[in-house]
Amino acid sequence: PVYLDFYADWCGACHELEEKTYTDPEFIELSKQFKLVKFNATDDNPENKQILNKYGVQGLPTVLFINRSGQILKDLTFTQFLPWKDLKPLMTEAAQ
Repeated sequence: PVYLDFYADWCGACHELEEKTYTDPEFIELSKQFKLVKFNATDDNPENKQILNKYGVQGLPTVLFINRSGQILKDLTFTQFLPWKDLKPLMTEAAQ
């Protein structure tokens, strides 16, 4: 499965995810089951807009899970800072 993280340098919640959630040892361990992809949407350019539109990204952060069949698991998508305790069940479900 894929963990697709859309972020921007100016996004406060994106930095919170980086500093507080992604550094948790349990996140690091569970994330080994995923292909981790970070998409830098800092620049407002046509190429970035095309990708954001393709995935339906309305704001940042947006994190999508894509299963092994290539389907976006829309019910697991989140668009705000999540502490590890709230992210863990989403990742656990997406990993199945």
